[in-house]
Amino acid sequence: MDKLNFVFLIRDDRYWEQLFSYISHLNQQSLMIDKIAVVSVGTALLSCLKSTHLETVKSTITRLNSENVKFYQCINTLSRYGIDAKLLLPEISIAREGGLMKVALFESMGYHSFTLG
Repeated sequence: MDKLNFVFLIRDDRYWEQLFSYISHLNQQSLMIDKIAVVSVGTALLSCLKSTHLETVKSTITRLNSENVKFYQCINTLSRYGIDAKLLLPEISIAREGGLMKVALFESMGYHSFTLG
């Protein structure tokens, strides 16, 4: 059986802990999972900033990134809120094609997608 790939679209800052729980459960099935990606849009941006006060979110993003979970922030959300990309946590890449298009690209590569928020 081929390993599975997942992409999560997180739209609301209140759903990070739920996302982390899902990823934790997937990682327990490491023989079945290949890649995991997270795309942040909307108010989920708030926890992606270096200035976030949610240390557990910061540390979890850092840990998961070291475990090969890839994080992306929608460029359109950055523009909408007037946020400079330099303010993002260093583990987060910019989805220059936009968040929804990034998810669609992952889906076209066979990723299973889930939306939170």
